[in-house]
Amino acid sequence: MDDRGSDGLSTSTLHRLAAHIGVEKGYVDALGTRRELSDEQLRTTLTALGLAVQTEEDAARSLRACEEAPWRRALASVQVVSSAPWPASVPVTLPAESASLLHWRLEQEGGSIHSGIAEWSALPLLAEGSLDGSRVERRLLDLQIELPEGYHRLTLREGSAQMSLIIAPPRCYAGPASPSWGVAVQLYGLRREDDWGIGDFGSLAQLAETAAGLGAHFIGLNPLHALFPCDPGKFSPYSPSSRSWLNILYIDVAAVPELQDSTEALRHIAEPEFQERLARLRAAELVDYPGVTRAKLEVLELIWENFIAHHLDHREAQPGRAFSDFVQKGGASLWKFALFEALAEHFVKEGKGAFWGNWPEPYRDPTSTEVAEFAEQQRDRVLYWAWLQWQADRQLGAAAAACRTTGMKIGLYVDLAVGADSGGAEAWGDPELLVRGASAGAPPDLWNMLGQDWGLPPWNPIVLRNRGYRPFIELLRANMKHAAALRLDHIMALMRLYWVPAGAKADAGGYVAYPFDDLLALLALESRRNNCIVVGEALGTVPEGFAERLQETGIFAYRLLYFERALDGEFRPPTAYPHASMVAITTHDLATLPGYWAGRDLQVKTELKLFPNEERRKQAFNERERDRRLLVEALEREGMLDTALALRAVSSEQVLPDFIEAAYHFLARSSAQLLTVQIEDALGLVEQANVPGTITEHPNWRRRLPATVGELNDQPLLRQIAIHLKRLRP
Repeated sequence: MDDRGSDGLSTSTLHRLAAHIGVEKGYVDALGTRRELSDEQLRTTLTALGLAVQTEEDAARSLRACEEAPWRRALASVQVVSSAPWPASVPVTLPAESASLLHWRLEQEGGSIHSGIAEWSALPLLAEGSLDGSRVERRLLDLQIELPEGYHRLTLREGSAQMSLIIAPPRCYAGPASPSWGVAVQLYGLRREDDWGIGDFGSLAQLAETAAGLGAHFIGLNPLHALFPCDPGKFSPYSPSSRSWLNILYIDVAAVPELQDSTEALRHIAEPEFQERLARLRAAELVDYPGVTRAKLEVLELIWENFIAHHLDHREAQPGRAFSDFVQKGGASLWKFALFEALAEHFVKEGKGAFWGNWPEPYRDPTSTEVAEFAEQQRDRVLYWAWLQWQADRQLGAAAAACRTTGMKIGLYVDLAVGADSGGAEAWGDPELLVRGASAGAPPDLWNMLGQDWGLPPWNPIVLRNRGYRPFIELLRANMKHAAALRLDHIMALMRLYWVPAGAKADAGGYVAYPFDDLLALLALESRRNNCIVVGEALGTVPEGFAERLQETGIFAYRLLYFERALDGEFRPPTAYPHASMVAITTHDLATLPGYWAGRDLQVKTELKLFPNEERRKQAFNERERDRRLLVEALEREGMLDTALALRAVSSEQVLPDFIEAAYHFLARSSAQLLTVQIEDALGLVEQANVPGTITEHPNWRRRLPATVGELNDQPLLRQIAIHLKRLRP
């Protein structure tokens, strides 16, 4: 029997390689359909991972290399354990004829040093194999040390082999024991009487006072990641340039302390023409990203020029010393990011654009001689972009401090995007880690029946592990720095991620596995160290047993009212919500409750041709009619609506304020520890922040709130919702 595919490759070899790496041959989507990947799809994914599979010989060599790799290393690159203290014992792999004595040295994170010598042949034998014609043994080295939580390093033979030993707690930080609630906002959408056309960190600090006055204990935010100031038309917070640094458009320019030292900046702001521009930006219903970017950078540039002249070379005094400390702590990550921004700025002026793939070849490589020379020649310009990060960081820190000052039990609840844009600093700065030839997405489900291609290059799980998970650890630290709670968008990516091959349709992808246990343990360790609650967004196609693993690790489930249904479609009662969860009615990718009730999201999908066919479109509208009735019945059963109000709600095409109030009252009585109020619901808005599957077809990530932060306290519906929440979640 010939076991070869149409391309001549042995399917068994290809499938064995895919299974070894963690590329799944098929999956069941959220619609219950089994989807099998063709051999061509498997080969495309394996190629994106850096494996040669074009011929039978290539595939066989790649498989052999992968199987032999653990036998060629004396120590694995990293070992992660979820238990502390841990009696340290690690597998060591060496040729059978190795020297009889094994010298080792262990450096604990706190600086303590341990060393010892073990007799190789006396160590317990775990496994043996053959490599290049010689016998290889794997034995267990017991270090006879109990290691505490933290990051430790084991070295053999004076540096010939090294391993990162990471000891993690079994569970994440739990946060306050009592039930809490907060308000979720899109930061760019906040208004203030004197803002510059976009919500900013000053608005956020002001919101902390307003929200705390209503009884809220946290403020939920869209991702604050760095975007593309040199290409301001790219503004999706979920397709950032870098997830480790901040969006500088959120800088409150008027609150920059050094502004008052810059006569030129103050003069520029006072010019009538500039004031007219600011007035137009403030009055706009949608954020004008190019206009906001121009206005802010014009003034920030002038402040920077004054900073260079008076502070940059005077680091013995504030603020020069504070900036110098920030740059030093930011290290290589900050420098590389700022260097990317300086290069983008340079090549935009040269007419080559901000996308690094269009730059001259040497500048596409962050390690090239030409890039190093640019960094040296343009050092002040690189520092300028680092200085902007400093301004953003200290203002975000001030907003976090404002939450604590007002007495919030939690504080800022921030969002970590699942990936970064292929044209940004993250992709440019680490081409080995980020895969080219595939992008992250999601298979077809009930809300996106054509599947999704997010255009985000996924991390290579092989490279990630070989680096001891340092990129993941550093990413968590960057996002937990000012956060009291962190939401991981599409947390299923810790276990497996849907890869769409370049040029393929979104429904033609497949899943690639990630080191789930290790990543969960690291998440728990960093969560505890930063006193940061972790919330996992797991909507869409969720693997079996996944929710239980999150619960075991102390990660809060993310539950939305729209999706909390029994098998017959009825909405679950409040008591059915798990305690360790964050509940909300909706989120940025879904309809607001007023929009849901009016079917506005379905109308938009119809207008944008996002339904796969007419039959499915009609079915969606019919299901919405049924769901409206079921939701009214659920609220009525719980005593949230009386009969008269229930009848009015069912017959009304526009959602009633009393109905929105009742829906949040319903959630407030749930068992969930955390509850989020979407500000758009409390203001009665029908348009959602983002329509998945669209880029320019819909004004995503641009809508501004109709009320200023100062006026939120006077919104009747928001105050009524807050009354219920304060009573039930004091």
